[in-house]
Amino acid sequence: DRLLHLPRYLKASSIRAQRALIDPEKDNIKTKELETHTFSLDKLLKSISPFISEEKRKAMEEYFWLIEEYKVSLFAQELKTPIPISSIRLDKKLKEIERMI
Repeated sequence: DRLLHLPRYLKASSIRAQRALIDPEKDNIKTKELETHTFSLDKLLKSISPFISEEKRKAMEEYFWLIEEYKVSLFAQELKTPIPISSIRLDKKLKEIERMI
């Protein structure tokens, strides 16, 4: 299901690269907005226990895909996202995951 979105993610990455050449400072600002969430995901992945619940595993996978949508939203807004996404929504999802066993 998520793989159907892969072409859009690749297109967003291409648009980002083109725009970064034109305005690297703007790309850096957006990258800093994104890094908070990618660092949080990395931290979650490094802390995975072999006994992680299926619910938490699925929530972490969803968090990963939400970050991908956030990238589209930040760097290639014209491609649209299938769901509303924001830094606030990502923060809420992270807090939800952190409360899980």
